[in-house]
Amino acid sequence: MAKAAKKSAAKPAAKSAASKKPDKKAAAPKASPKKEAKPKAEASVKKEAAKKAAPVETESAIETETTVVEAAPVVPKMSKKEKAAKAAADKVNAEDFKKWSDLREKYGSEKASTYSMSESFEANQPLLHKLLGWGFILNVQNDRLEVLFENGPKMLISNYRPK
Repeated sequence: MAKAAKKSAAKPAAKSAASKKPDKKAAAPKASPKKEAKPKAEASVKKEAAKKAAPVETESAIETETTVVEAAPVVPKMSKKEKAAKAAADKVNAEDFKKWSDLREKYGSEKASTYSMSESFEANQPLLHKLLGWGFILNVQNDRLEVLFENGPKMLISNYRPK
């Protein structure tokens, strides 16, 4: 009888455990529609923001997005002869500038005649050029003026008669 009592006592416990089905709501809670709507709404907001941020493909937008990379100027290597020639030219330019500044001090107070191609000029007089500035006429040959300006000597035309 003791065995029968144990079986009867075990059966109701087993039946009660078996009769109890797991609660679907407790075991796996269903997602409410509000929770699903949030991720969709966030995704749609992100897509709209991405569309707004994306550049409009127009000619001006394409031009602004293109980056232009300028090549660095290539400086050719100079030979010893070229370096010597450049040094000599710089020395001449320094001498020309010194000569010009001396002439400017000496003749700068005189009224310089304004340069015009059609006029004739004499040597050893100051000249005022529209672009080159104050200069001094060093030499006149065949209606060609050799004028010393601050940037160096230049050849100008004088006594020009158009046909």
